[in-house]
Amino acid sequence: MIKVLLADKFSEDIFKLRELDGFTIDEKVGMTPEELKEIIADYDVILIRSATKLPAEVLKLAKKLKLAGRGGIGVDNIDIKTATELGIKVMNTPLANAESTAEHAIAMMFAAARKIALGTSSLKNKEWIKKQLKGKQLGGQTLGLIGMGNIGKIVAQKCYGMGMDIVVYDPYLKKDENNQFEIKSNGRVVDFKVNVVTLEKLLKTADFISIHTPLTNETRNLLDYDKLSLIKDSSVLVNNSRGGVVNEDDLYKVLKENKISVAFDVFASEPLGESNLLELDNFTCTPHISASTVEAQKQVAIDLYNQLKAYFIDGEMINILNK
Repeated sequence: MIKVLLADKFSEDIFKLRELDGFTIDEKVGMTPEELKEIIADYDVILIRSATKLPAEVLKLAKKLKLAGRGGIGVDNIDIKTATELGIKVMNTPLANAESTAEHAIAMMFAAARKIALGTSSLKNKEWIKKQLKGKQLGGQTLGLIGMGNIGKIVAQKCYGMGMDIVVYDPYLKKDENNQFEIKSNGRVVDFKVNVVTLEKLLKTADFISIHTPLTNETRNLLDYDKLSLIKDSSVLVNNSRGGVVNEDDLYKVLKENKISVAFDVFASEPLGESNLLELDNFTCTPHISASTVEAQKQVAIDLYNQLKAYFIDGEMINILNK
């Protein structure tokens, strides 16, 4: 019998696992870390999203655990090193919510560039501040992407189609003035070109900057005060990747200088509590909802179902990060 624990909320499609011989599912959403520690020893599989954390002290109590599945691409909430040492496989779904996350990044670009949140709040306060809401267009501008993984490629493809020039900083890409990419989007194959540059050059030249990198020791506080200060006046910075990539205290200092506009969907500490960033008109934010679409939630569950079936029944390892 394979006992599966759903520690976070998933689409109903995940419950198709009950139709397979030998699978049972318990759904226990919203547990505290202590509550999770008390029951994790009973399960062979745990499936999580971004809310639940699996640090070493939790994994060491998971005596039967064979697999930890993360709905989504980021796995910084799982201690993969400890999981590997304990023989626990870690699985993610890197493509399931990529389209929705990319679309939200672009939505945040528009929101910050056209000051949509400030326009909405002013009208609701019976104010007509049209002259204060002059924005900037995306077409004809330069987009700088920090990270060119699955999501970054989709953002690049869509923004290239809007007439933006694309520059990329990604240490895994060769610096070349003519990088050709091909991506399949909604059943269509799209070709586009990007220029790969240094991080410093990207920050100095891009009109829009969108971050698409995991949170690692190398990327934590990647953008500190010195790096943020390189960004051109009136540029827009978007972070839909992971909180902690941008130092939020340093960001506040830069925003107080009113140099740039920023739109964040992720934060170093979530849920976001008190933050001086919330005082600023040039800071737009959403509560980590990039992947919160009907389509993405459904695809995450379908992908996890198919991957678990492949692993336990067919002996295939799909999107296993520590083989």
